[in-house]
Amino acid sequence: MDVVIADDSRVVRKIIQDVCNGQSWDIKLHHAEDGEQAREVLSKLDEGLAFLDINMPGMTGLEALAYARRGGSKIVSVIMSSADGYALRTAAQELGAYDYLVKPFSAKQIQELLETARALLSSPSVLVVDDSATVRKFLVRMLHQLGQSYEVEEAEDGETAVRMMRTGVFDTVLLDLTMPGIGGLTALPMLKAENPESKIYIVTSFSDQQTAKACMAAGADGFLVKPVSPENLQRMLGLTSVL
Repeated sequence: MDVVIADDSRVVRKIIQDVCNGQSWDIKLHHAEDGEQAREVLSKLDEGLAFLDINMPGMTGLEALAYARRGGSKIVSVIMSSADGYALRTAAQELGAYDYLVKPFSAKQIQELLETARALLSSPSVLVVDDSATVRKFLVRMLHQLGQSYEVEEAEDGETAVRMMRTGVFDTVLLDLTMPGIGGLTALPMLKAENPESKIYIVTSFSDQQTAKACMAAGADGFLVKPVSPENLQRMLGLTSVL
């Protein structure tokens, strides 16, 4: 994973660098000491994670990110500053920044951001389970529009879903509650037994609290009400900015 560290403070760059060097996966570091260097580095990267200080000589981190966005960059960006405020956070959010880090920050915060970026930049696999071909098509299209490269497969009932889980691991399952044969609540523990690490979200037309409680009690990781909106799906999958 490419990681850009753009800050005119050597101390700040060293803190982030040390956390990056302590990871078990491959990280390629790109250093920038001012805004112009940051812009140049970002222009060469389509993906990755960028820590961008706002106040740097020549050009701010926000300006460097704006250049990158105009060039089509999808890099996960974290804006850093010793100052905080609504205007700064709004400016960062408008440029698609994932987070706003107020100095001084901890190594733990950097660690969490690295892990989050790694997950966001991966190609997670999703199994969409629904007896309606129309609903499956709708959810698949929505997943592809969220800006992340999902590997999506479909199942038309619970029995097929369990069989597919036995032969392949899925990071996420969108599971319809009401289906012929094996329904969602019956299939849920069977799917969890095959892969306890999978996140399983029940998708249903029922929005009452009793149904939601039953799903969560059965081990669901979340609950989505049809018709599913892109915002709710993003929120459930953890893809939304924390700003």
